[in-house]
This record gives sequence, C-alpha cells and structure tokens, in this order.
Amino acid sequence: RSSPRLDMKKYGIPKNIHWLVLLIAMSIALLIWESARGDSAKRLQQEFDARVGQINNRIEKRVQDGRLILRATASLFNVNNNVTRQEYHDYVQSHEIEKNYPGIKSVAITKLMRASEKEKYLQLAKKEGLMNYKIWPDGDRPIFAPIWYIEPASARNVKILQGFDLY
Repeated sequence: RSSPRLDMKKYGIPKNIHWLVLLIAMSIALLIWESARGDSAKRLQQEFDARVGQINNRIEKRVQDGRLILRATASLFNVNNNVTRQEYHDYVQSHEIEKNYPGIKSVAITKLMRASEKEKYLQLAKKEGLMNYKIWPDGDRPIFAPIWYIEPASARNVKILQGFDLY
C-alpha cells in the first residue's frame, strides 16, 4: 500500500514551499533570539549601573567621612593650638574611628617646621617619651612636615608613619 500524499499541485501549493516555511521560521527564531539578547544586555547594563552606583556611594561616603574627621580635628587645633599628645589621643578615641569610620586607618597631625627648628622638635619628642622618634626620609630641606601625632597609636601606625616627612 502506498501512503497518502498531499497533492500539492491540486491545492496550488508551490513545489518548494518547505524552504519558504523554514526561512520564515528561522527569521522568527532569529528575531526572538535578538530580542532576548537585547533584553539580557539591557538587564546586565542596569545591574552594572546599579553596582557602580553603590560603589560610587560607598567611595563618596568614605571621602565625606575623611572630610568630617579632618574638619573636626582642625577645629580642635583652632580652639587650642597647644594640644598635648594625650589630649589628641583622647579626642580621636572619642570619635571611635575604628568603629564608626572603618575606612580610616589613622588620623595624623604634622608639625610644619623650618630646618633650623628640627633639632628642637626632636628633643621635644624625647621629652614626650618618644625616644626613637626621627624625621624621615633623611635629607636637607628648608622645611619639614613630619607626622607628629598619630592615632590610633598602634604599633603598625607608629612604625610605618610616625616621623614621616610629608613635605
């Protein structure tokens, strides 16, 4: 027995219609794929933009925190230009830097001095109990601005930063 076949000529269907159907189906699939790809790219861009916004906000907050501490510390010295090491320590501790400002690792004060005053400040440091205080890097300069007070006065901060000349 032979299988029933559709007589395409009887119904006026062109002989190669299957290629046309395939082409239309592939075109539709391509359009759907391109639309999905565009939606996916748009969604990825939105997620990326949101993450960049979050990171930008965190950076801005840290910069603002730094400015806040800088202004607050400057105001301390505007009120009293003869702040002692202990007063500075107490002041910085009252801000609970490590807890409230995790991005800030230390708050330091420098002493701006002429080269002729360098020895006087080294003697003052010894008088304050800083027997190993030295201004570094070595060199002849007309002006020095070494880190004088640093808080928290952890071993790491003192070892790495104290006496470092920022000038």
